[in-house]
Amino acid sequence: MDSFYYNLLNIGKQKQEYSDYIKVIDRIVKEETKELKQYSDNLECLCKVVSNNINLRLKELNYDTKIVNTKELYGIYEHEFVLSSYVDNQNNINYILIDPTYIQFKNNNLTLINLEEYPTEVLKKTPQGINLLNNLLCLGYAQISDDDLKRYIGSFMNEENIKNIDVTISDIVLERRK
Repeated sequence: MDSFYYNLLNIGKQKQEYSDYIKVIDRIVKEETKELKQYSDNLECLCKVVSNNINLRLKELNYDTKIVNTKELYGIYEHEFVLSSYVDNQNNINYILIDPTYIQFKNNNLTLINLEEYPTEVLKKTPQGINLLNNLLCLGYAQISDDDLKRYIGSFMNEENIKNIDVTISDIVLERRK
């Protein structure tokens, strides 16, 4: 049913191959972080600036994007990222989580946040989390599933709260909550 609504909202959008879509995202992420990295290696406290800039540039290209704020979503530590979606040639809806500032959560900045564990350490607990973490730290983005989104959001929570995450990508894209 969600793909019906997505397709309805995106009538006339061109289908794209992953490689073409990712090339544009990769270029924009690199361009938007390059200048900032002269001032901050880990892009600490710049998530809103970077997310806004990336979101605006992708929207100019008619990419489907949404800025997501973790505090608004779950009342947890405030962090922003961009969620982008595209339809491939097989009519599958694919989602990319874009967060080049996630690097600030490596295990040297716990004083910034009030968490039991560094977010990067939480992601390291599963093979899927490690894959997501590697993409975020090395590329600044990752293609994600609902489970990956839950892992990512869960990395900002205390361990006992992660199991209560009930949001899906469709909830965010369609701006609804259960």
